[in-house]
Amino acid sequence: MIIELGFSGKITIELGIHTPATWFFNHFAKQLDHVQNITCTINEVNVHHGHDWYAHDIVKQ
Repeated sequence: MIIELGFSGKITIELGIHTPATWFFNHFAKQLDHVQNITCTINEVNVHHGHDWYAHDIVKQ
């Protein structure tokens, strides 16, 4: 007996994060230049730091 099942769609999951926002800011804004030292699959990272890098509600283009 052969049973074939076909599935389509997407699975969504929500995870609660119990980490302060300052931790994310520190990693993404200050330590993103060093991501190539953390993982072996990323060879080079170039981050452009503009004059308004730490301003609130700034959209980068």
